[in-house]
Amino acid sequence: MQQQDNHNKPFLIVAFTCIILFLISVVIPPTFWKKNNLSVVHIFSNLETTKKTKYQSTYKVKKEGTPLKQLVKDTIETNKAVAKIIRNDVGIEPPDTIGKQNGMDAFLAALHQQSSKKNRKVRIGYFGDSMIEGDLITQTIRAILQNKFGGDGVGFIPATSIVAHFRQTVKAYANENWEDINFNNNKQKLIIGFSGHTFFAKNNADIIIKPGGGKHLSNLYNVSILYGNGVLDLTCNKQHIKLIGDGLFNVAKLSNDSNLKLLELKFNESKTPLFGFASESRTGIILDNLSFRGTSGTELTRLNSKMLKQIDSLRPYDLLVLHYGPNLLYSDSIINFNYYQKQLEKSLKHLRKAFPRTSILIVSTADKAFKIDGEYRTGNGVENLLKAQQAAAQKYGCAFFNLYEAMGGYNSMKTWAEKKPILAGSDYTHFNQSGSAKIGRLISNAILNEYEQAYPNH
Repeated sequence: MQQQDNHNKPFLIVAFTCIILFLISVVIPPTFWKKNNLSVVHIFSNLETTKKTKYQSTYKVKKEGTPLKQLVKDTIETNKAVAKIIRNDVGIEPPDTIGKQNGMDAFLAALHQQSSKKNRKVRIGYFGDSMIEGDLITQTIRAILQNKFGGDGVGFIPATSIVAHFRQTVKAYANENWEDINFNNNKQKLIIGFSGHTFFAKNNADIIIKPGGGKHLSNLYNVSILYGNGVLDLTCNKQHIKLIGDGLFNVAKLSNDSNLKLLELKFNESKTPLFGFASESRTGIILDNLSFRGTSGTELTRLNSKMLKQIDSLRPYDLLVLHYGPNLLYSDSIINFNYYQKQLEKSLKHLRKAFPRTSILIVSTADKAFKIDGEYRTGNGVENLLKAQQAAAQKYGCAFFNLYEAMGGYNSMKTWAEKKPILAGSDYTHFNQSGSAKIGRLISNAILNEYEQAYPNH
């Protein structure tokens, strides 16, 4: 019996496999593999010549505009690479919509009144995600504006915080007898405070608050407590206090002392919402850091509109800042942000209704880098997200600051994170202390340039 010749079988198997893989790589687009976190199947990729194309930002043509005046002295050490890419011509963009509130006008008028008469508070509510946690970025903006327009105090102080140990501008230490109801765990649909948190005291709940360091933060200034509807029974520096709140948002003075160094608070168990505290001078700049990790700004629609209107009446803001972005860029495959633009517009509409006289500034996403084809570079969705934020700002008459372009545009985060002295983290997303201070200076300089244009020689 003749034996069958099998010598050609291995060759046929390999050939058949190559044909199947080739067909898969041709028929199935690369986006399918990326969407499912799989490696792209491309059998002849190693045979192709790699072409490195120079990326050109699609956001706007890279033309140098009129440089902004350097009204803020930058004392943060940087490297030559970062210094070279930072844009000195990126200012705050006003909205071009007709019939809408015009960007920064109300805020700039409030600054002018304070600068001229020294008789008013100018309050800023700065909403953001982990990018501003621990008062990063905002502490620099606060200090620069307080130096220019006066004012003392750190502003809003939450009862507890996951970054309390890290924050340098105020020292607040709470024990474990607190319940924190927030955006992430509000199953009972209770009223959430404007920081995204509402605190409830259990028995023997206590807080110790001390001032941070710095020119305008060396004391606790005229401390107030911010709370909701109900009764709070507490002792403040051993003095018994009983507070009754009739509204959804109430403010009560705990101290009229501008030289206070310590506040010891002890609470009896209560179902009355506690939103936090505030340390602020009677006039000048007051900036509240309202950070909430993992958010994108769309959560603001969950804030009770009646409560927000009461805030506008009792503790009004002259400027609201929305600074978001990184949490939407959790995957490089996400490039369509039309859904987010619609949700952001709902948040802006919600805020406009509650704060009709308040200016709103949207600070765009910063650059964010992903490891793509073996090297870090700007994510494919960054500029699309930026455009969505800008479009929402225009529609609702908000001012807009392009942080992405100001820090250098495409691939700038790679430079900030890799060149020494390093200014950003190894996650290619967050700025470190020095980088945050530099970002704070970029934003402050843009604000002061707007003020100088509106009110020259002041």
